[in-house]
Amino acid sequence: MRDEWQEWAVFPTSPQKTNGGFVHTATVRAYRTQGPFSLSIRSLDTARLSPVCSQVLLFHITSAIAQFERDRLTERRSVGIAKAKAEGRYKGRVPTAQRKAPEVLDFYKRGFKPDEIATLAKVSRASVYRILKDHRDGQSM
Repeated sequence: MRDEWQEWAVFPTSPQKTNGGFVHTATVRAYRTQGPFSLSIRSLDTARLSPVCSQVLLFHITSAIAQFERDRLTERRSVGIAKAKAEGRYKGRVPTAQRKAPEVLDFYKRGFKPDEIATLAKVSRASVYRILKDHRDGQSM
């Protein structure tokens, strides 16, 4: 295996074996710190690509396809939302905690603590604090 690996690439020092293959630590370090375009690997047999180049190519192709799919998904979603809004079918998420603001404020005026209010009103504790803050901000204006 070592002779075959050395046929693929020439390293200034001997390679180390990791995960079933030979990896040169200086090469890996250069790739991680300076990027794939800073590496220069000479192949003694020009008919083959080195494993590092093949892996970099495969990584870039896979990531480009994934980014393309993600962009298409985002585009399709925004087109669908715009179409639904135009037809009057899309209104977004209903603000459930804000609908319970009068109930939360009533519990607060009666002396309940925010944890108890959250349990009784069946909203999150963060929503209770947000409602109380909005109420205080509204009174001070």
